[in-house]
Amino acid sequence: MHVTMDADSDLVITRNFGFDYDAFRNNMVLSHQSPLYKPTQLYPALTSDAEALAAKNSDNQLYIESDQKAKDGEIPYFPGLDAEQGYLRIGDRVERLSGVMGYSYNQYRLVATNTITAGDIVHQNDRQPAPNNVPGADIKVASFNVLNYFTSASAVGGPLNVTCDDRADADASRGCNRGAKTAAEFALQRTKIVNALTAMDADIVGLMEIENNGFDAGSAIEDLVTELNAQFADSSDHYQFVEPSDKEKNQDAYFGSDAIMVGMIYRPAKVTLAGEAKAVPMPEQHISGENPDGETKTLNKYQRDSLIQRFMVNDQRSVWW
Repeated sequence: MHVTMDADSDLVITRNFGFDYDAFRNNMVLSHQSPLYKPTQLYPALTSDAEALAAKNSDNQLYIESDQKAKDGEIPYFPGLDAEQGYLRIGDRVERLSGVMGYSYNQYRLVATNTITAGDIVHQNDRQPAPNNVPGADIKVASFNVLNYFTSASAVGGPLNVTCDDRADADASRGCNRGAKTAAEFALQRTKIVNALTAMDADIVGLMEIENNGFDAGSAIEDLVTELNAQFADSSDHYQFVEPSDKEKNQDAYFGSDAIMVGMIYRPAKVTLAGEAKAVPMPEQHISGENPDGETKTLNKYQRDSLIQRFMVNDQRSVWW
């Protein structure tokens, strides 16, 4: 069946354009009226409420696909994708997209037959130009996912992370380095992240998905702080990173056993460390079993410790992060 969305369809983006491991292709997911909540965000796992919401979510999804292989950074049915004008946000309504309905991989899918423009993406909850500052606040605290900020590739020259066998492993297309493999790609990633952190101007920042390759020169967290500090002429705006003690580290060098870790940076001019950082160990998971072909497979999920650090605001009041 050939269909076209209009305003009355009221279909909004619930998962942005990305890789679908079931169909093994890039696509986008829409839902009716509002984005879908993960059941365990609202209810305890395995409860009847969580299971009911999972079933309801399953019935409220439409996958949007193309019969073309999408290039990196491009959406075939939305050629105007652009960070300034043609962006996509969760909750945005999609209009005037036409396609042929189908069903595969246990999901209803619409294969787009036309292209849409930025005007066909109705932003429902657009981002404000900058976060609001709270009058009279002492400090600004933020978090930032740096999306696999890795320095271990040969082209970048940082140390290897805890999961790497050798330098060839860090340079392999599916090796231990999950981030940029060329200097140009890394420079683009670093520039975007540093610009965003500079604009945020927070005094304490929790970092996610930064490479777990130690805390020495060239490590991901050291590289990020060095580049970030270069954006601020006033040294009182400079950052330092929180480094756990050796007793909290894996092999006296790493934080947890996965290729990525969480990290924390702060401004010593605003806050002072109060005691040592603490790790909250997360369990490693190693599960073996037979697949439908009778082959024995092992799934390994390594450890990403959580990080706790107590700070004292420089007027002697304390804050945890």
